[in-house]
Amino acid sequence: MPRDTELSGGATSVTPPYAAYVSFDAFIRRAAAEGVPVVVDKSLLIGWAIAAGNESGVLTSLKSLGLIDDAGRPTELYREIRLSPTRQIPALRRCIDVAYPGLPSAGRSVEGDQLHDYFVEDRGLTGQMVSKA
Repeated sequence: MPRDTELSGGATSVTPPYAAYVSFDAFIRRAAAEGVPVVVDKSLLIGWAIAAGNESGVLTSLKSLGLIDDAGRPTELYREIRLSPTRQIPALRRCIDVAYPGLPSAGRSVEGDQLHDYFVEDRGLTGQMVSKA
């Protein structure tokens, strides 16, 4: 679950959610193979055999990425990630823009230090969360 972190000057930053890549990848693949559900929730993830025991982490990540809304309803981005790679890749880049404002995307390379600095400086992460992010 994301949590607010106080930064210098009284500003706050939300710690980005973390879900294992293998779980996210399994979700994307399954979403492409299924019809659009009315709601994406824990029971759907269990039925799809995704993220056993960490369904809440996946759901939080999907919300953060703009793939589902606060009620778990699939968004337009969700619908686009189900399509061909030529539509899916730009949709996933827009997901990055939603979840990580200010992080270069849209096909541009991000150096390791640039990525590290983004999560430390812009998102206020420390320790283990920096490497996970």
